[in-house]
Amino acid sequence: MDRTEQLRRWLAGDSQHDDRNECVPDYSCCHPELATSHEARQAYMEAHNREDHVALNHLTYAFLARKLSLHVTEDVYDHTISP
Repeated sequence: MDRTEQLRRWLAGDSQHDDRNECVPDYSCCHPELATSHEARQAYMEAHNREDHVALNHLTYAFLARKLSLHVTEDVYDHTISP
């Protein structure tokens, strides 16, 4: 599924990776405990539809900060990044 379809499903509560294996914005496809409220998903979708990059960045950072604050890790990416 493409990103638009992924986001449409995510808004409806169905969190899945897209055809490029990318997570939904709140990472709930990999970590259901991170699922955000419908209001947060709706705000993201409205910003996406308006192409409001400031709002999208704010929400993306909030979702990531929530993931990090809950100490959710993914073993696949637990390695040192070299320059």
